[in-house]
Amino acid sequence: MDSVELRRRRALRTLVTGAALAAAAAAGAVAVLIWQADPEPRVGTAAPASVSAADAPPSASPSTVVAAVPLPAPARVEKGIPIGYPHTLAGAVSAAAHYTEARDLLSPDAVPGQMMVMARHNDEEFFKLTSLAIADARDWRRLLGLPEAGGSTGSDFIAFQVRAYQTESVSADAVDVWLLTTQTPTVGGIQHGTGVFAVAAQVVWDGDDWRLTSKKMRETPVVAQPGTVQADAAGWRPVAYQH
Repeated sequence: MDSVELRRRRALRTLVTGAALAAAAAAGAVAVLIWQADPEPRVGTAAPASVSAADAPPSASPSTVVAAVPLPAPARVEKGIPIGYPHTLAGAVSAAAHYTEARDLLSPDAVPGQMMVMARHNDEEFFKLTSLAIADARDWRRLLGLPEAGGSTGSDFIAFQVRAYQTESVSADAVDVWLLTTQTPTVGGIQHGTGVFAVAAQVVWDGDDWRLTSKKMRETPVVAQPGTVQADAAGWRPVAYQH
């Protein structure tokens, strides 16, 4: 690989790190950046966002011993969004996880349509959720060096996966959930690293389904690499999707 390409990849790594941290700050999340290998030999590593047990080498992070929590499958898909969850705690967590994964982080124009399906139609809360999600998508595009206008493509996208959860507060009709997620940007067909984030999701029962709402969460939980004893100790419960 020539020196120009090496410099380009180093610059993009820095850019992706900045995007991840900016998105985390905007969402009130905490991130630990854990870089994975590229298709080409690794050209450098990013400094972690914070000192954490998640930064320990794999030999110091045995696999989790906590059994995965089965999350009920959605009943159907509407406009690309999985919907239809049981009126239970597991249903609330499943809705929060599926909605979080369904977000298109590089398509600002797609946000209003997605929120019409996922969010409660309370004017103030709906406007706030939609505005924040649009700003988040625009920030990702800008920080990844993509044109302001546009959407995800087969070569430019962010893979988003929920790996575990913990609840902050629970009632029959409202659940505040923290989700331990991984986000992996691909730009120009090249995967550039994975960030581990704690993402807040608040859902309320809206008569026939769980839907997102806007509420300030209290204290962000400790972020740890998914599937490790550190994540177990921090209170994260692994999830398993039912199909």
